[in-house]
Amino acid sequence: YVTGSTSLLVVILGLGYPIIGQADISSLMFDASDSAAMSLTGSVKINGALYVLSAAIPNLVTDPDAGTTDYDTLTVDGLSITSAVKSSAGTKFCQTNTMSIADTGVYKLALFLTKNSGALPTVGIWDNTSAYISNTKALVEGLNLVTLTATATDASASLRFSNTANANWSTSPIYLFKP
Repeated sequence: YVTGSTSLLVVILGLGYPIIGQADISSLMFDASDSAAMSLTGSVKINGALYVLSAAIPNLVTDPDAGTTDYDTLTVDGLSITSAVKSSAGTKFCQTNTMSIADTGVYKLALFLTKNSGALPTVGIWDNTSAYISNTKALVEGLNLVTLTATATDASASLRFSNTANANWSTSPIYLFKP
């Protein structure tokens, strides 16, 4: 994925809170033999804003599954979905932990998606009863820095991933925040 990409999701950890952004890697040259460590030459440029997730701007996702799923297989590790498989009929979904969407407006979703086979999921903010309270976006393979616009508030909303066609995918840690 790295050698075929022009941008990557950058997450800086170790400062007590994550810093998230998009990096342009189009000028990087990769040199990797089978038996040696990879070397990089060139530069990495931050593309757009860096978002500092802290008490003032928290990551709203604390559990990517929260026990609410009907995917045929769904496994998580921390903030990552390590396997989401849909191989039976119907729409399949998973919902994150409950979160309070107290404000309408723009929310940012950042993740890296790996497609193993099949269709890619769509995502949106769900009101936990019957409807999306934001636009939905079709995710792409690789970097996703998505803008979701909440049109309503809900104290028990969640982020909802869904597939209508067969699918097999996984994600990096998932970050959803209001910038």
